Amino acid sequence: MNEGYVKIYRKTVTSQVFQNEGLFKVWMWCLLKANHEGRWVSVKSGKGSTEVWIGPGQFIFGRKSAAKELKMKPSTVWKRIVKLKNMRNLNIESNSQYSIITLVNWEFYQGGLEKGTSKVTAKEQPRNTNKNVKKNIFRPNSDEFRLSELLLNLILERRPTWKNRDLQKWAQHVDYMIRLDNRDPEEIQKVIEWCQADTFWQNNILSTAKLREQFDQLALKMGEQKSEIRWDEKTYGA
Repeated sequence: MNEGYVKIYRKTVTSQVFQNEGLFKVWMWCLLKANHEGRWVSVKSGKGSTEVWIGPGQFIFGRKSAAKELKMKPSTVWKRIVKLKNMRNLNIESNSQYSIITLVNWEFYQGGLEKGTSKVTAKEQPRNTNKNVKKNIFRPNSDEFRLSELLLNLILERRPTWKNRDLQKWAQHVDYMIRLDNRDPEEIQKVIEWCQADTFWQNNILSTAKLREQFDQLALKMGEQKSEIRWDEKTYGA
């Protein structure tokens, strides 16, 4: 108990990572290796060492040390880390000396953890709920940010004075669609473009939160419309 704990949600048993025991082992290892609070870490750099800041949900990764702890081949560990990255469970930043792994949405799922205790006291609570705590940042080239920007730009074409422009907040809802709802980014893009071209839905889908809420209905309507177009082309000729 002196080393703290992590939260494991029951829905994990239905996740893709749970289906592969080797992948699941590596994922649990990543959760347990990640820092619960930021700190400076000394990392070997050539003949000397350098100090690196590691934030919450991050840790220094090395294939050989990971392989030793996990009792796997270094190549196997790396393949599974890359697969977790492709599944959007984590991100990897590497240079010639070391790699930093960042678990996606760490603060959203693991926020409020205190080392060595499962309780948050009244005295500690304000620090854990501080509004200045850094939230997950989605990069401009990420699918989450790109799709949010697409929706916003299509809205601004019709409503240049639209004020709801918090793309980081919007990207969070796109992340939920991709990671929790198992939506494909390409499918999300098609639905965004379709709903913003539809005279009814363009006035009802004015945020990614609303997009997520109505996604199944939008996809169904889009599919029905495309079927009607194909039927007309088949019946009357293109």
